[in-house]
Amino acid sequence: MTPTIKKSLFWIGTICLILPAFLQAYLLMPFPGSQDLEAIKLTYFLEKIIFPSRIIGLVLLIYPAWSYITQGSIKQKILLVVIVLIAAGLYYFTDVSYRAEVMFKEPGKIQFATQKDNKVPDSLVVMTVVNGGIAKAYPIKFVGYHHKIQDNVGDKPVLVTYCTMCRSGLVFDPTVDGKKQVFRLVGARHYNAVIEDAATKSWWYQATGEAVIGEQAGKQLAIIPSEQMTLKSFFVQYPDGQVFQADDTFTEEYNDLKNYDRRQRKDVDSLTNPDKLWIEVG
Repeated sequence: MTPTIKKSLFWIGTICLILPAFLQAYLLMPFPGSQDLEAIKLTYFLEKIIFPSRIIGLVLLIYPAWSYITQGSIKQKILLVVIVLIAAGLYYFTDVSYRAEVMFKEPGKIQFATQKDNKVPDSLVVMTVVNGGIAKAYPIKFVGYHHKIQDNVGDKPVLVTYCTMCRSGLVFDPTVDGKKQVFRLVGARHYNAVIEDAATKSWWYQATGEAVIGEQAGKQLAIIPSEQMTLKSFFVQYPDGQVFQADDTFTEEYNDLKNYDRRQRKDVDSLTNPDKLWIEVG
């Protein structure tokens, strides 16, 4: 193999190994400029090719990497070490540090308490859902971290969602084509959370419940009526109601959203979305 071909394989392999995952992480997280791009199709495409692209990259790198290790110059060996370190760092960045479902985990346990046994401060703002005589409250402080809580109210499955970037809280019926779906958090596009159903891998916007790409594109999750009020008001209206309790595993993460449900002169997302403006009321 000529040095030119070997060099080409090395750099093509490096690009395949690194670029798709890095670009997708940029597009799915609120980095400066990323959320303003019309790139939902590109982001979805990248999601599908990351794994095969990494395999192709590793295969292309095998021969030139081995050649550099056994026969290469000091400069080539240093370059190889640098590339390995960069690839490892970017893998941590894309698959751990800035992967939405890793940053914002599902609650490990879903437990509720009545007014008598409740440990949640009654000053917190909650999202409430009522069905079949059963009333449940979900503190925004908790839902905001998880972004979604998959639960049942009475005999009805519910998908309780809250996007902390756009401050939209909606409850959906997770049933699609007659089947209850399980959703995972993908990231964000246009400053709104994007979730993916497990069955078809379609992507849905949290603010509308609409599937924007994938097999289910154009379909809409049914919105379940919900209200937002303080927990104190909830228990006044529903004395026998139940409130979602904190999962102790995420105490630190919940504390990061301390006072999130209170008005703020400067929103926490101002750095990533400087044009966003909240109007203070009350």
